[in-house]
Amino acid sequence: MKKDITYVDGAQLEQLIVDAGLTPLTQAGFIKVAAAKGRAVYVARTKKVGRIDISGFLYAEAGVTALGGSSFGAVKQQVDFSRPEADILLTFKAILEHMKTLPAAEVKKKASPMARTKNSPKPVEASSPADRKDRLAHIKKIAAQMGVNVSPATMALADDSSK
Repeated sequence: MKKDITYVDGAQLEQLIVDAGLTPLTQAGFIKVAAAKGRAVYVARTKKVGRIDISGFLYAEAGVTALGGSSFGAVKQQVDFSRPEADILLTFKAILEHMKTLPAAEVKKKASPMARTKNSPKPVEASSPADRKDRLAHIKKIAAQMGVNVSPATMALADDSSK
């Protein structure tokens, strides 16, 4: 246990969750409390809690510390456990009430592969036969300078690459 952290009884936090009308979801290392889709609070799943993460929203009141440049996915803030236990409990209760007022987070829709194909720019027109002839002549010239033979398969690929 760290000396500068005030640990709070996990049962007290769970009671605040129930009193707020929210349902705790037990996970491996945390208890997840969600009010709206994409908005959640994660409480460390221990008897004495020293960490609560705020995910999917920002809480602009006192009692919360920002993670700064680092984050854990959507977690950008944590409850400040360097304060007295009563203050921590009041902050947690206020966060739960605030979370209930938030709308569901907007889901960023990913374009399906078909949609990307339909909306993608049209391919550049194929080069003319004269351009292909120049490209093949250039490949042959470079190969001759290097003293290597170019296989018919490579030449066919070069000839077909811009059709």
